[in-house]
Amino acid sequence: MVFDTGKLVSLKSNPIDVHVGQRLRSLRLDKGLTQEELGASVAVSYQQIQKYETGMNRISASRLYLLARHLGVGPAYFFEDLDEASVAEPAASSARNAQGARAADRA
Repeated sequence: MVFDTGKLVSLKSNPIDVHVGQRLRSLRLDKGLTQEELGASVAVSYQQIQKYETGMNRISASRLYLLARHLGVGPAYFFEDLDEASVAEPAASSARNAQGARAADRA
């Protein structure tokens, strides 16, 4: 955990971002592309592709669309086989944290 402008921020990647990144990596390897080649096709560095694949950085909707198009799949491909149980808790936890923060602000 780190502090960012007075708010607590988690360094842990969101499970959805990790899943999407794993699907991206798997598809890239299936297509025989390097991170550098894939990055060049969508105007980002290989380092950025690496961060997407690890879930460290989130992929914007427009970038996800471009990646999907280049790789010959629909954007929904990246969300297939997503374990709903593993992603439901962080969302609920975030909602509880937001409610707690609002209550603390009122106090």
